[in-house]
Amino acid sequence: MTLITIVQYARRTKDRDYDAGKGKKIGVITAYCRGRDRCPDWVND
Repeated sequence: MTLITIVQYARRTKDRDYDAGKGKKIGVITAYCRGRDRCPDWVND
């Protein structure tokens, strides 16, 4: 299994749909498992 994580380390997303606010950064946007039908429960924690 490979865990794929998409991260945006910036104040705003490129399309400007999301803004974390002054002095804050956006972190993990999404994560999913490659090679399995379902991710283990610890991925959601």
